[in-house]
Amino acid sequence: MGVEKTKTGRPCKTCSSQMRAEIESLLVAGVSVSVVSRRFSLSPAGVYRHLSAHLSPVLRAVLRGTEGVSTGTLLQRIADVADSARQARISALENGATTTALRAGDAEIRAITVLSERFDLSDVDVIDQILEGELLARAVGNIARNNPTIAHSMIAELRASGADTLADALYTISQNSTNKEVSE
Repeated sequence: MGVEKTKTGRPCKTCSSQMRAEIESLLVAGVSVSVVSRRFSLSPAGVYRHLSAHLSPVLRAVLRGTEGVSTGTLLQRIADVADSARQARISALENGATTTALRAGDAEIRAITVLSERFDLSDVDVIDQILEGELLARAVGNIARNNPTIAHSMIAELRASGADTLADALYTISQNSTNKEVSE
């Protein structure tokens, strides 16, 4: 990746930035020019100029490949990248590959950052949602323990939605309560 020149002959600030790869990955991921320019203290016009004139052929092809793709699909792909990076990080840590784990963790954070910016989520919003999710999970677990019929209905619904991991967890919870009742 060389430093391209603007029409006036000056070096492109985006091309010469040490953060060029991150800037370009955010742009390809669909982060707006204004968000990228603010984050890296670049002018929006300069970032747009870079986007339209200085991207490598490979990145141009990636951008062309996303034309006509819905925002939801792109966000799902970014979420998939974050999930894959998380799995790679966990696997690398289990195998003692610290450097690989750090790189995967960085990729996971970048993907999550793109998602949070796209949805305009603050750290407080995310923490609130996590806490609410934990409360909901506890309530569902308690209901599953106390009422196996409802638990089986929820398990069937989760499986029908493709959430097999959640269904398996709920099944385990409901079986544990049934086994305790039998042994008592």
